[in-house]
Amino acid sequence: MTLDPAGRTVTATDRDRPGVARGFEVGAAIGRYRIIRRIGEGGMGILYEAHDAELDRRVALKVLRYVSADLDAGSQLVREARAMARLAHENVVPVFDAGVLGEDVYVTMELVTGQSLDRWCEDKGRTWRELLDVFVQAGRGLVAAHDAGIVHRDIKPSNLLVGVDGRVRVADFGLARSAADAAEDAAAGTPAFMAPEQRTGAVADAISDQYSFAVAFRTLLGDPVPGPSALRRALARATSDDRDARFGSTAALVGELERIRSRDRRRRGALLGGLAVVATGIGGYAFAASRTEPAAQPCAPAHDRLAGVWDATVGETITLRFAAVDPANGTSTAGFAWPQLTRHTNSWLTERSNACRQEVNPALLARRYACLDRVLDETRALTELLKSSRSSDPIRPTVRAHVR
Repeated sequence: MTLDPAGRTVTATDRDRPGVARGFEVGAAIGRYRIIRRIGEGGMGILYEAHDAELDRRVALKVLRYVSADLDAGSQLVREARAMARLAHENVVPVFDAGVLGEDVYVTMELVTGQSLDRWCEDKGRTWRELLDVFVQAGRGLVAAHDAGIVHRDIKPSNLLVGVDGRVRVADFGLARSAADAAEDAAAGTPAFMAPEQRTGAVADAISDQYSFAVAFRTLLGDPVPGPSALRRALARATSDDRDARFGSTAALVGELERIRSRDRRRRGALLGGLAVVATGIGGYAFAASRTEPAAQPCAPAHDRLAGVWDATVGETITLRFAAVDPANGTSTAGFAWPQLTRHTNSWLTERSNACRQEVNPALLARRYACLDRVLDETRALTELLKSSRSSDPIRPTVRAHVR
């Protein structure tokens, strides 16, 4: 039987035996906390949403699962609380309080509105870029833990939370220890994500966490790993069975992931920048054309003017060139660009047709056609550069040509 500070009985709904978590009814009091609802259950205990009467706020409250008769479960969860309380990082779930009441041990934490990473991925298909953003954030939180001398020892998707604000937090340090204490029970963890040395009972450390982190990332990406070859190389290195072949620290791995993300963003941004420069001419022209009065007159189709500038043959040539320059990303990058170019050339056709129908002054019509011809020449220059790029980054020549 467990009593709260006022002497009231706290009722457990599950049997009190090793391997079974004590489940508390809605409304039950644990110290100054009152249970609102049960959120979930994991290997170390049951998680509830609770109300903190003293500070009038809602918190996440975890009650210890009794694991075995020979494990000092209370001390283990208290160590978890102390480990987490030493961290102050936006990508780590903060701990507010911990305590022991009779046979029960609890920890209160920030109540994160969101979902675990595995459920976040189940909601809809996630791109490798979205997952890269998530794991960069989670990696920063894990690095903060390692800098504080804490080994998590159970990194997996269900222990990474994605808030509704988009912020990722590392959670559930239920198996965490300080580096000095890690040797006490090294083999604990989740087998599918454990480093080889951890599975064999060796001391788990930050390098072991790096392995689990990379396995979690690779698992969600799938096989084969999509994205740039640099990403595949980084994850292959971090998940090497030979711990000496991994990155020297989790910080080094996260730094590499950040560089991969930055290179990809520059590549995509450069492409959009090049297209935007070309589109500026047609945008300004459309504004001027909108101020003229319509006049009915026959107009010749202008589709043939796009031959060799932007058509199926040009698109296929550029796709093959991108794939040759960047086998990992070339085709997907080309696929990202094609809708932009198609919309641009369709707008050009529309504006040329409008000029023909609206302008009754021959001199002004000639000037409008000349403006549209300059836009078409710029588009041709763009696609020619894309077809002939020899850079390892096929986008940069485009930008250099169009922003001078």
